[in-house]
Amino acid sequence: MSTRSEITGQWYFNQLLGHQGPIPNQNAARFFMKNLLNIAAADGKLADKERNWVIGYATACGKYL
Repeated sequence: MSTRSEITGQWYFNQLLGHQGPIPNQNAARFFMKNLLNIAAADGKLADKERNWVIGYATACGKYL
């Protein structure tokens, strides 16, 4: 990862998620996304709108997640 990508990723995680420190690895990122899906489906069903939001969020995060 380039220095620019590293700095951008650290800013993203700090500003939007309050996370300070190294960018999470891919296993942690997958765990995070799976938990977002579980939370969205907590009412017993995962609506298309909820699923699409999580997919869009993961896509917007790009290589940081």
